Formats: sequence, C-alpha cells, structure tokens
Amino acid sequence: MIEIEELEQLFQLYREDFFPSLRYEGWTEIQRENLRDNYLTLIGILSQKLYNAQRYRDTVNYLHSGIKYAPYRENFYLLYIKALVKLGRIAEAINSYKKCEQILRKELDVLPCEKLKNEYYKIKLTREVTGEIKTNFEENPVLNSGAMLCDLNVFEKVYELELRHVKRFKKEFILMTVNFSGIEEEVNFENIIYKVGGLLRSGDVISVSNSKIYLILLDMSLVNSGIIMQRFNNLFKDLDLKKKPSIDIKEVN
Repeated sequence: MIEIEELEQLFQLYREDFFPSLRYEGWTEIQRENLRDNYLTLIGILSQKLYNAQRYRDTVNYLHSGIKYAPYRENFYLLYIKALVKLGRIAEAINSYKKCEQILRKELDVLPCEKLKNEYYKIKLTREVTGEIKTNFEENPVLNSGAMLCDLNVFEKVYELELRHVKRFKKEFILMTVNFSGIEEEVNFENIIYKVGGLLRSGDVISVSNSKIYLILLDMSLVNSGIIMQRFNNLFKDLDLKKKPSIDIKEVN
C-alpha cells in the first residue's frame, strides 16, 4: 500500500501540461490527457487518505488543485465540502456546493448528484438548527451553574446534535427525566429549576414541560452518574416532599 508521503512526492512531479508550447499539435494531445488523468486520480487517492487520517487542511489544499483542473468532478467537491465542515468552515462549504451547482447547471445542464445534494442539505440543516439553539440560549437564562435552559423544541434538537456527536466520537451522555406529575403538593417549578441548575455543570441542558424536567448531562456515563443522583436525593429532602419525583435516567451512546 502506498503511503501518504509517497503520494505527496508523486504529486510534486507534475509540472503543468505536457509540452504546453505545443498545445495545438495533435501528437501531444494523448500524452497530455493521460498525464492529466493520472494527476487527477492521484489527487483523488491522496485526498481520501488525508481525510481518513484527519488531515483536513491538507485535504482541502490538494482538492483545491484538483477542482482547478477538473471543475466537473463531483467526488472532489463532496470530499472538499466534508473537509471544510470538519475545519468548521461552514460558509465556505455551502459556497463551494453552490459554485459546483452553478458550473454543472451552466456548462452541462445537470444538477449535482444525490450524495452531494444530501451533504449540502445536511450542512444547511445543521447550521439552521445550531443558529436556532444559539438564539434560544441567548434569549433564555443561563442558570447559576452555567447549565442552559431552553424550550422543549430546542432541547430535542440539542439531543439530536449530541446523539450524532457521541456516535461519531464513540462517547456518551446522560438523558434524564424528573417527573413531578405524581406529587400532591403544589410545586414552584421556577424555584426548582434554579435549584436543579445548581446541581449541574456548565454546558448541561435543561427543559421543562408538563410537570417534567428534562436534562442532558454532557460527557457523563451511568458509571459516574452516582454523584448527580445523590445531589438529586438531597434536593428532594430539602424540598420536604411527601413523595419523591420519579427519575428516569439512561446512557446515550
């Protein structure tokens, strides 16, 4: 198997077109096209290896050269956009898709392939969801621990984003529901929410709906959730409730 370093050395050997001064001579045409195809194939293989090695900046740089020579290769754009997203350059990824779409439509009268369109819509959706979450957190209070309070709609979107995150990086988080619906006493939820906030850490997320408090506890597993459960037990004692709220807790990974 050829290593990345060897492929990078091969890349350096390409010196523009074959006999550019004889561009209009028929005998140079075949050699020119063969060398260009080899060059583009090399970029495809090299950039995929770099992406797999999480060298996203190098991936972008090599693919930029490939797109310059082959602006119709959708597989180049697909990997290029993915690498830009990994670098957090979302706006560039979206603009790159639009550039590809414009070229294909104008020059070939076709639309981008399904894989490329799906990647674009996924990026666009994630960006919109992230913007909505950010707006919600800016408009709603951050609790005294740094935990974030949001409405249930945004809570569900945070959950979806965190679920994709833990699956990608093989991590976990805790999803917890505290149900006060069976409590006979009148409960001051505003007071309880702030008390719950004091039990959590910066970055944890809280939402309230129908006598239930929903919690996302980031970077936590069931194994190390004991301290949180103890804190909730102490809170219930302080509230002096006749019946403790029920707690549903599960690890998401």
